[in-house]
Amino acid sequence: MKSRLNDLFTNPSITIKKDRPILFLSDLHMGGGGPADNFVQNEKIVLDNINLYVKEGFLIVITGDGEELWQFTKKEIDKAHQDIITLFAQLKGMGRLIELEGNHNKGIGLPESLLIDGENPILVIHGHQGDFINDKWWRVGRFFTRYIWKYIEVLGIKDPTSASKNLKKHDLVRKMHNEWANRLEIPLVYGHTHFQEQCGYAWNVGGGITPGRVDIIELNDKGLRLSAWR
Repeated sequence: MKSRLNDLFTNPSITIKKDRPILFLSDLHMGGGGPADNFVQNEKIVLDNINLYVKEGFLIVITGDGEELWQFTKKEIDKAHQDIITLFAQLKGMGRLIELEGNHNKGIGLPESLLIDGENPILVIHGHQGDFINDKWWRVGRFFTRYIWKYIEVLGIKDPTSASKNLKKHDLVRKMHNEWANRLEIPLVYGHTHFQEQCGYAWNVGGGITPGRVDIIELNDKGLRLSAWR
């Protein structure tokens, strides 16, 4: 895990200068609509607020899992969320939005890591890196989620591949990221666990599927700041 983070820091997919304020979102998990789509209830919150932040000059960064491709196809997601998919495409074309790869939206050509260069460089990733199932064997995880776990989860059985639902995996991911960032004193922004927090140099964005709440992090001249939209 630590070697993966070292590699992503020294060889980032994208490097940008901190020349404008930045808004971080994570784990929106846009699905195919209906009761299995956890993002439906928060879509309007995201649409309304992103437009405000764009007007204020922010760059938007989605730190992985913007789309839920383990349970739904890209075609289903595009149809269910036409407005926000269109907005994201427009912002990408304008250079105002960067979307990173997460374990639930791998395989569609997204960059894995972002380095915000400056006096104190900031590494931005999703947070699944180093987690064997979610990183290297993500196709296996997707198969189980799409065809097995989404049906038996209603019985109260938690998906063991999910860092947001499996407490042991959640704590392990959190511990590894916190230790890496604080040992090297490198600011790290990540998601994956759906749990917003700051632990020294490690900042977890949180998630976007809690009903009526979308977690965010803002970066401006004063530094990083945890916040949320409601």
